[in-house]
Amino acid sequence: KECDWSSDGVLFRSFNIQYVPMRNEAGEIYALLTITMDISDIKAAEAEVRELNEQLEKKVKERTQQLELVNLELESFSYSVSHDLRAPLRIINGYAEILMENYAGKLDNDGNEMLQALINNTKRMGKLIDELLNLSRVTRRELKLKIKENQNFSAEDNE
Repeated sequence: KECDWSSDGVLFRSFNIQYVPMRNEAGEIYALLTITMDISDIKAAEAEVRELNEQLEKKVKERTQQLELVNLELESFSYSVSHDLRAPLRIINGYAEILMENYAGKLDNDGNEMLQALINNTKRMGKLIDELLNLSRVTRRELKLKIKENQNFSAEDNE
């Protein structure tokens, strides 16, 4: 049994009290042994742990909100990269292909090589943009998984 001793509503100490009946050879109770243990420090430590857990959970929520905001910004950036960089590449590649189809015979060897290099490099740049977008998606997905796995840090929930 736990018992708190206080005066005027101010808690002084907390105790754990156990009563053990003492029996004679006939099994009759002749005395009552009282074991009292001051658990005030334990109670104070438990309260401190609860407070620290609440603070930690608050910080985790704040950081999660910050990460979600960063993720939104990253998604916006990815969208811009995807659309703003791809459009000029498609136009350059389109014109280069038209030149290759319609004027390849009129260009000398060096001209054809430069035109082919232009086509190859625009395709390579498109692949690099795709890889950057895939990397940002994978990174966001891993981050969301880690946040969900580690969402609750309180000692009470982990007991």
